[in-house]
Amino acid sequence: MTRTSLLLVALLAALTCNAPRAQKDAAPRAVTPRGPLAADELANVELFRRLSPSVVHITTLEQARDFFGRSLQQHPPR
Repeated sequence: MTRTSLLLVALLAALTCNAPRAQKDAAPRAVTPRGPLAADELANVELFRRLSPSVVHITTLEQARDFFGRSLQQHPPR
């Protein structure tokens, strides 16, 4: 198989795989308003509002260089 025909097959496969995702005639779903919160949900919301000032949120990040050692990146530890 020549390089050109292999490239053509790969291009056609990529275009074919992307085709089902593009639905141009899809209609948006109607938004229905939700009802009031249940009693246990209201209790959770009130508990969070009351206690959230005393909660500490900790975020840990690692610094690592890329493969070539030039770019320094931050990401969560593994």
